[in-house]
Amino acid sequence: MTGTQNPTLIKEKYRANPECKVCDGIGWLLPNGTFSTPIHCTAKGCMAESYNDYKKHPDQMKSHGVVQMQTFDNFVLSPGCRPAYKAAKDLANGQAPYIWLLIYGGTGNGKTHLCYAMTKTLIERGLNAEMVASAELFSKIRKGIETKEDVLQHFKDVPALIIDDWGVGYGSEFEKARFDEVMAYRYEHYMVTVMTTNKDLKDIPERVRSRFEDKLMSLIVLNKSSDYRKVAR
Repeated sequence: MTGTQNPTLIKEKYRANPECKVCDGIGWLLPNGTFSTPIHCTAKGCMAESYNDYKKHPDQMKSHGVVQMQTFDNFVLSPGCRPAYKAAKDLANGQAPYIWLLIYGGTGNGKTHLCYAMTKTLIERGLNAEMVASAELFSKIRKGIETKEDVLQHFKDVPALIIDDWGVGYGSEFEKARFDEVMAYRYEHYMVTVMTTNKDLKDIPERVRSRFEDKLMSLIVLNKSSDYRKVAR
């Protein structure tokens, strides 16, 4: 599926093959008997394949914060960003010994591109992932406080959370405390968490930085690359 389409039309394409001989066109299977949990039919051209296409569609990706189709394949590699690129790609592909990742470095050097690439890859692997800019995250926390929506629980529970550009729009002391609550919960429950920032490590509060310094589950990597926008000029 290509191009921009109405999400409703996309959902209509997320369906079983009526001529499937494995599930008789139902789209679901009971792999281990009558009382098993139904799963998508994995026959070629049936429900599982249709659902995977649906998840990868740009309109569906947008609901997870991926508003640009930036990938690892179209990332412009320079010597200074190779460690960050490898760290991000290894985590997204499930090949890293860490599940928390902090990428820091100057502005315009590809950190946001890596966030999009990680989120897209994680979703394609079947993991529910969400990317959110730091300013947007704090805006949602503020809105949740005002409307009494359980925004905090949402960010606590999403299996993989990618926070881009931390340090922009960092809110009031109360909002900071709610952010710390989210991070503490995710750390305690061993959930994939990524953060990027253009701040120097010494400028990141200890309560935020310390979890990324846990060498048993975390990695901090510096992106030394220059601002691509300035190089392009």
